[in-house]
Amino acid sequence: MNRTSLFIPGQSIGGRFRVDGFLGRGGAGNVLAAVDEKTGKRVALKLLRSKAALDPVLVERFRREAKALSGIDHPGVIGVEDAGALDDGTLFLAMELLDGVTLAQRINRDGPMSAQDLAPVLTGLCDALRAIHAQGILHRDIKPSNIFLPNPDVSADVVKLVDFGVVKIEGLEGLTREAISVGTSAYMAPEQLRGRGADLDARVDVYATGVTLYEAFSGKRPFMTSPELHVYEAILSNRYPSLIEAAPGVPVAVVKVVERAFAKHAAARFPDAPALATAFAAAANAD
Repeated sequence: MNRTSLFIPGQSIGGRFRVDGFLGRGGAGNVLAAVDEKTGKRVALKLLRSKAALDPVLVERFRREAKALSGIDHPGVIGVEDAGALDDGTLFLAMELLDGVTLAQRINRDGPMSAQDLAPVLTGLCDALRAIHAQGILHRDIKPSNIFLPNPDVSADVVKLVDFGVVKIEGLEGLTREAISVGTSAYMAPEQLRGRGADLDARVDVYATGVTLYEAFSGKRPFMTSPELHVYEAILSNRYPSLIEAAPGVPVAVVKVVERAFAKHAAARFPDAPALATAFAAAANAD
């Protein structure tokens, strides 16, 4: 059976939500377009799958995503309408329903982007990161598919940061498998790949943002090797084609900013997201 066929338009979920359509599937949950019949609002409804609900670590990650998003009020972070458990016990997270495309879809559709096109996207993303980092939250999974570009006819917001499924929240104990790296390997900083959860700070998100910029400029990830073990080796040894080679049209000053953002050693990176945004803007506007 097709996984999407499990959700039929018009179907009632938990006696509260009416399904409009299927949006996607993540590691532990399904995301649906739905109407909250309690409020009448259209939402993106994330449901923890029944198999995942048997895993205490996945359940706790789902709850932490809800906790993180519920505590953030920022236009660059996807908003939460409600979270909890349905009548049948299924954990849910009801979020604002976005209209637009992800940065990954934009790159696939239109090809590599220019510094001028990326500047407002990066400014919005870095301000969202500033807001979550100020609350002691690390996203840990920054990548083009988690950066949403709303339809300009619908929203004035430049970006929305989505998918907080592997966040690290300051003050909460690490999960049982935190010694194992979580996130998407091709965008992970070396210290994140090594599973050093207690030692991570804002610079892991800066690193992933740098990798994302490289991909947006060139259409390719810097560490594009296979199988995955080789990706790990490439990241840990910092082996990648310079952005000057991968995207010859990018100004040298911008290349330096991007490659500093995903420097191998955290101390060599920008200390935080606003510093990256400031340096990028200066480089992009340089004569």
